[in-house]
Amino acid sequence: WEIRNIGVKLIGLFEEINKSGFLIKILKSRTEKGFIKRNALVSLQQLKIWNPEIKELAYKLLSDPYYEVRVATIHYISLCMPNEDYGYFQDLIHKKLKHSGIEEKIACLSLLGKHGVEEYMKHLLHYYLSSNSLIREELLETIFSLYKRGILSEAETREHLDRILITSNNLSPEFRLKSILNKIYKELEKK
Repeated sequence: WEIRNIGVKLIGLFEEINKSGFLIKILKSRTEKGFIKRNALVSLQQLKIWNPEIKELAYKLLSDPYYEVRVATIHYISLCMPNEDYGYFQDLIHKKLKHSGIEEKIACLSLLGKHGVEEYMKHLLHYYLSSNSLIREELLETIFSLYKRGILSEAETREHLDRILITSNNLSPEFRLKSILNKIYKELEKK
């Protein structure tokens, strides 16, 4: 498994598109180790491949028993999926946002920032006061992405920002919630 895992990583690193079939075979395997599948997704993401077969495979991988595979799949979808395919994943992503672990919720929020629409903001209201500041940090990034994409107006963005709890339980030297808020307000002031 060690050599195969290194090979999987090298495929993405050297952008060996002709080896994408090998990555897909690994991802379809029911017996492959989860971390190798996760690394296969990272490599596939580096190859920037998206097609109907991968779309179906990604949908199935969102139910993989290994949470790191599910998180890597959400990141893959977020970065490689065209906007028109979002509807295919929307219900499952929204379900994961409600009923998954923190890492999956954060990845889903990121995906919503890149592909979501304003109508789903009402479903995010309970995260405005989330006890986990990492969730609220990603929520701020999601709102900022929606603003930059033109989905939210300046006034709507300010309204959402004013409702988010900005205390942090994340013990890092940087107060990331405040940094994100400052970045968003700086951008809003440019208009």
